[in-house]
Amino acid sequence: MAAHHAAKFQRWNDSKNKQRWEDINPPHLVIQQLIEAGHYPFPTLVGIINTPTMRPDGTLITELGYDPATQLWYKPSSDITLPPIPERPTKEDAKKALAELNELLKDFPFDGEIDKKSVSRSVALAGTLTVVLHGAFRSAPIFAISAPEARTGKTYLVHLISVFGTGHIPVPTAGSRKEEEMEKRIETAALSGRPILHLNNLPNGMVLESEALCQMSTEGTAVIRLLGKHEEGLCDCRATTVFANGNNITVGADLVPRTALCRLDANMEKPWERTFKEEDDPITAVRRNRGKYLAAVFTIVRAFKAAGSPRPEGMNAVSGFEDWSLMVQQPLMWLDMKDPLGAMEEARAQDPEREKLQQLLDVLKKYRNNLGEHFNAADCERLAEEQQMGAYQRLEYKRTDLRELMTNRGRVDTTYFGRLLSKQVGKWYSGFRYVRGSQVGGRATYKFEDRPKAALKPDEPPSNDPEAM
Repeated sequence: MAAHHAAKFQRWNDSKNKQRWEDINPPHLVIQQLIEAGHYPFPTLVGIINTPTMRPDGTLITELGYDPATQLWYKPSSDITLPPIPERPTKEDAKKALAELNELLKDFPFDGEIDKKSVSRSVALAGTLTVVLHGAFRSAPIFAISAPEARTGKTYLVHLISVFGTGHIPVPTAGSRKEEEMEKRIETAALSGRPILHLNNLPNGMVLESEALCQMSTEGTAVIRLLGKHEEGLCDCRATTVFANGNNITVGADLVPRTALCRLDANMEKPWERTFKEEDDPITAVRRNRGKYLAAVFTIVRAFKAAGSPRPEGMNAVSGFEDWSLMVQQPLMWLDMKDPLGAMEEARAQDPEREKLQQLLDVLKKYRNNLGEHFNAADCERLAEEQQMGAYQRLEYKRTDLRELMTNRGRVDTTYFGRLLSKQVGKWYSGFRYVRGSQVGGRATYKFEDRPKAALKPDEPPSNDPEAM
């Protein structure tokens, strides 16, 4: 626009056979200054979609080009013909639509499956709905797919969901056990503006943690360091859905409440030896008639809205995902499917950070009376170094469990333990925690707290440890 209507930009070509002025695009700096001047109302573009999607009010985006309501640009990846979709479908219409989607998943070995119902199946369905409907909500969970063995169908499930939502196989991003390298790969993929960010075949047993993924999931944006510069830029990822898969992978830290976990288990030593009929290939079925399956998604959501959007009982509610819940989680539960966030407590229990918290609080609670009302890392060191006469008249440490917690590189390290205390401060476990106390002698201290019995959750019984009273 600037080159055609504002000014002509040229560069001298000094090559031997082409010494002349040649037209070029406006320099980046010129365009950047033009945008910052704010004289023209350039609309924000969240992302490019290749599939019809739904606006928050239930209307559909089917016209090529920019949609101001969602800030998406619709460019179909192939010819898509949607069949007629009722404005107010019935629950029976929604059940028939769900059956069509479930038929695509019939050969996937979802863990814990009974009568085609499991949390893992619901996660697969939720991932499908999310990719199609992401224009209607700002944030959505991350979808993690795990299996005990290779070739169980993890990657293929992501491919099916991607073809369903975009018409093509997603570009994969390899995982890395190195945290810094993993963040770089995620940021690079986020900058590309892909509708699906696929972290494929993460290392076996990897615990996935990522600040960038946390931001992308709940904020819809990520602050990314610009390549080759000491500058940061804000990357808008509201049109991107994140999938991660690997053998025996788990999620940790802040990703636990942001992740829907799907488990596949073929219950075979060699799952790659399974055979399938060619005519049952779900990706081929979707490519033949994407309009039919997309209409099934829109029918489910419209039927739920027509029924008054009744809130299901026993739903795991996560702050930040309210809009996603209204269009994905709740409609599926309304149709008697399991909660797609139902594996959250299991993931929380497997979180290594949670295990560290449990171990730390169990030990501190055990020696609570020995530490007094206020304590610091030095007080814990004193207890850890205390010895007693043991068998064969040999000195031994009285509190080996506390000493093991405080040991770093073969010795008791109060700096290391102080960081551990600071990292877990204020977190509840089994009705018990420690919080920051007053400073004593310039040192930070902590004090213990018990949660009132009325506030205890069913899985957090009050302590019956005499030393913790």
